[in-house]
Amino acid sequence: MNDPEHFLLTQYLEEELPRRYDRGIVSFGARATCPLMWSHYGDQHRGICAGYSVPEDASSGLNKIEYGGSRNVKASDVAVMEHDPAARRRVDDAVLLRKASSWRYEQEWRLIGTRGVQNSPLELEEVIFGIRCASALKYTIFKALEDRRRPVKFYEMREQHGTFRLRKCRLDFGELGASLPRRSRDVFDAFDNLDIEEPPHGGAH
Repeated sequence: MNDPEHFLLTQYLEEELPRRYDRGIVSFGARATCPLMWSHYGDQHRGICAGYSVPEDASSGLNKIEYGGSRNVKASDVAVMEHDPAARRRVDDAVLLRKASSWRYEQEWRLIGTRGVQNSPLELEEVIFGIRCASALKYTIFKALEDRRRPVKFYEMREQHGTFRLRKCRLDFGELGASLPRRSRDVFDAFDNLDIEEPPHGGAH
């Protein structure tokens, strides 16, 4: 360490800067058919993906992530960022909008705003179910969203045979609704699908 004072000041700035950011971030991916995204963020393909459209008045809040490059932040920008929009933007880009190049597959965009519960500036357009998503979850989400003033489209992911690629297919809820919801009218209905192993001959029941 050639200059301990410089090192300590740099360390202090790196720790202090994130504390200045009292803002909320929502992250989005540009591709719904990316297997890695489904594996990492979609509960190993058992989850769902919500697809949004971006109204014109909300587009300014969306920011595309840059991958690679420098993470350095100039102390001179930090000093004036509260009243200099250009300096604020340079600091924002370095702190909020830059990731290592290994994350490039995410094709991430970030919506940055205030923290806390609030109305979404984006519009929900579709819900996509993972290839391992449970039928009961599909049915529950469909019923919860079917009466919205702005209709929501429903899809499910399917594997393209013989490849590692996924494709998005429109979901037919007519067939799903024929078997759900299930009702148990007597106590034994709940056990119809259980495989009960027979005890060894002469064993106790």
